[in-house]
Amino acid sequence: MGRQTRRYGLLGAFDHVITRESAPRAKPAPDLCREALPRLGLSPHEEVSFEDSPPGLQAARAADIRCVAVAGAATHSKP
Repeated sequence: MGRQTRRYGLLGAFDHVITRESAPRAKPAPDLCREALPRLGLSPHEEVSFEDSPPGLQAARAADIRCVAVAGAATHSKP
C-alpha cells in the first residue's frame, strides 16, 4: 500500500500506513494486523479488514479480525 499511496499522491490522506516493514513477519502471519490495532485504538472485534489476497484473509482471521474479501487478481480463480 505504501508504494501505491505515494504513487497516486494519497499518502497524506491516511492517518496510519502500515507496510511490510512495520512488523516482523509478513502476511499470512497476523503481525501487520496486530500492529494496526493499537495505532487505531481498536480491539480486533471493532475492526473490519478488507483484503484482496488469500494471505491477507489468513492474517486477518489469525488476528481475530472480521474480514471482507475484495475481488482482485489474487482472489480470482482461473478456469
